Amino acid sequence: MERIVGDVMPHIIEDVVREHLAKKHGLTEGVIETPDHDIDVCLLRFKKPAMIGEVQWKDEVKESDVAKAEEVLSQYEADRQFIFVPDKDEVTSDSLEVIDVSDLL
Repeated sequence: MERIVGDVMPHIIEDVVREHLAKKHGLTEGVIETPDHDIDVCLLRFKKPAMIGEVQWKDEVKESDVAKAEEVLSQYEADRQFIFVPDKDEVTSDSLEVIDVSDLL
């Protein structure tokens, strides 16, 4: 049961973050999928990406996780690019805004 919850919970968090930010900012949910990667959060304003982000919902977000998110998101233009983590005080990024649950309120 613990393994199943561990596998499913990050996807649920992605959905909740995407839906909440779309409502909060009056944006439309979109999708960016390529053979190499998928973007967890893509929110559109007039069919153009306004916010894109990666959700890293796990016990420990490593520097390599942040670097991968920076690399993937840098390929796209958007007004805001972010990484969503359990605790933003434990994660830093040079090019992405780091947000957590407190930023959704």
